[in-house]
Amino acid sequence: PLTAWSQQMTYFNNHPDPEWTANPHPRDRLFHDLSQSISEWIEAGDQVITMGDLNTDTREIPITKFFQEHGMHEVLLDKHGEAAPATCNMGSSPIDGIWATIGLQIARGGFCNFDEGLPGNHRTLWLDVTYQQAFGHCQPSLTRKAARRIQMSAPRAIERSTQHSNG
Repeated sequence: PLTAWSQQMTYFNNHPDPEWTANPHPRDRLFHDLSQSISEWIEAGDQVITMGDLNTDTREIPITKFFQEHGMHEVLLDKHGEAAPATCNMGSSPIDGIWATIGLQIARGGFCNFDEGLPGNHRTLWLDVTYQQAFGHCQPSLTRKAARRIQMSAPRAIERSTQHSNG
């Protein structure tokens, strides 16, 4: 089994599970499990970013509806418009995407060329989220203490430094 779908079918058929018996379709199962997880994270007050290769046009109604039900949007399409490039070199539409909760607005983001980024036949998608957006506050600047220099002309200072470093 080479495709992800056939690998998942093999796995679930070999691991009996009542939920699998009720819905033996890997894609439906993925969205069911993802929906539960996203709901838990949002209820806990978390911001959520999800990235995926969905093997279908990310602009299609079932995909957009799924994420909209969780208060999420496709951030690269929002940033660059609906005329996104194909994200697989064998396709003609974006099948990869990055979705985020509405509270997260990306600072920058885009699609690399096929020969840039990660190896493979898909474009590498990327985004920048500000620290403020991701964590709700700005990281304070690090302050470094100035190192004290040993005065080489003071034998007592050299002796103390040597004793301190030798334990």
